[in-house]
Amino acid sequence: MTGWQLAVPAVWPLHRVIVQFDEGSSGLKQPLSIAVAQPRSTAFDVTSNVEAVRAVGTRVVVFPEGSLTGYELDAELVVPEDERLAPIVAACAETGTLCSPYPREGPMLIDFVPDGNLYPFESCWFDSSVGRVHYIDEGTGPTILFCHGAPAWSFLYRHIVKDLRDRYRCVAVDYLGFGLSERPAGFGYTIAEHTAVLGELIDHLQLDDFVLMGHDWGGPIGLGAVTARADRVRGLVLGNTVFWPIEAMANRAFSVIMGSRPMQRRILQQNFLVERVLLAELGRKLTAAEAEHYRAVQPTAEARRGLAMMPKEIRAARPLLDQLARDVPAQLGDRPTLLVWGMQDMVFRPNTSIPRMRAAFTDLDIVELPDARHFIQEHTPDAITAAIAKRFP
Repeated sequence: MTGWQLAVPAVWPLHRVIVQFDEGSSGLKQPLSIAVAQPRSTAFDVTSNVEAVRAVGTRVVVFPEGSLTGYELDAELVVPEDERLAPIVAACAETGTLCSPYPREGPMLIDFVPDGNLYPFESCWFDSSVGRVHYIDEGTGPTILFCHGAPAWSFLYRHIVKDLRDRYRCVAVDYLGFGLSERPAGFGYTIAEHTAVLGELIDHLQLDDFVLMGHDWGGPIGLGAVTARADRVRGLVLGNTVFWPIEAMANRAFSVIMGSRPMQRRILQQNFLVERVLLAELGRKLTAAEAEHYRAVQPTAEARRGLAMMPKEIRAARPLLDQLARDVPAQLGDRPTLLVWGMQDMVFRPNTSIPRMRAAFTDLDIVELPDARHFIQEHTPDAITAAIAKRFP
């Protein structure tokens, strides 16, 4: 491929410009994305070329620094000689930036910028062995690692992180396929794979003497990652989760039904797990903008592939859960543990789950949340925050 070849220092921050060509004027069947790198002192501005941009029928959206990731740029990139890209290339040339088009069918990143009023955190990124992971790392003090379940993302912990970051270092992760993290080609989105990637992040951040909080699938994923690192774990916070094979008939039936072809289509095409599970429970608890933050990070069928895998894992992850049922009491059973439980949860019922937690941990405090259902972080964030601060001062 011939084209312009330009160099850029690897330390420059990364921006992304999404360019949508009108199909009639370009013949393109899908959008192109353009990654833009620039020095911090330079403001990317396409307004000087806006008329030229309009002339070729483009729609340009510029995401400011820190709001959205793109691909890491190599030292040299090639821009195809395509006259339709000329306005963008010209704008980049004027401001000392660099453009590199790439097709959408590559590794998928989510083109969504959270509202800074709702999610007032700086995005951080970790290049794991299989894909780029989004997380937040807020505050200083004793470290707490927050692990979400399905179909949520780190947004679920926003109230808790805001309340604790003045006293704690709060790290909240988005698994691959969730939130703002990448949807890498070839990734299987199994619980075992999520567990391995989380372990890489823990090692990358060199977390030590930290507290793990796990909710829903965040329990098995988080516990699976830390059983191999038990000497670095200060304590545990577990909420409406399990770490043993899920035998309840209702849960297994849910797995079978959600794994069927018709329901897999609904998950992928209609965002069923967000719309009919999470938002069906939380609709009155959330503002329209908050609800949109759960929808917007699962925007397309392709983006929801990881989400569609989770119900199947209720049965498929049995070997991992069998192992955890042995390892957690053996490796972590003596750690200070806090149980925060939504007592109205129909997913993990308290009358069967809490006794098994009691049997697994020798130093256990239990905080019952009488009116909370499954997504406890949305129902009672203040009670959870207070319980964490009391248990792990």
